Amino acid sequence: MLIKDCNMKLLEMRPSIDSITLITRRLLGRPKFFSRWFKKESPLNRVISIFGIFLRKNHKQINKFKLLFCGQFTFVAKKRLE
Repeated sequence: MLIKDCNMKLLEMRPSIDSITLITRRLLGRPKFFSRWFKKESPLNRVISIFGIFLRKNHKQINKFKLLFCGQFTFVAKKRLE
């Protein structure tokens, strides 16, 4: 809604680190070991990918499920030309 209200167009939205890994990282005092999953696929996201492939889901369906459990996501938007 924010993107729409700002007269922008959503180009991409994807999950980042999953919420369970993010919460665990916080509870353990933010050890550096967990920082790797900001750049690589986090543990729960990896499980979701494997199950998605096993269940013959397409990339869009897998990403939707990852977004449901994400602790952080990334999006790209651009201003609409008038």
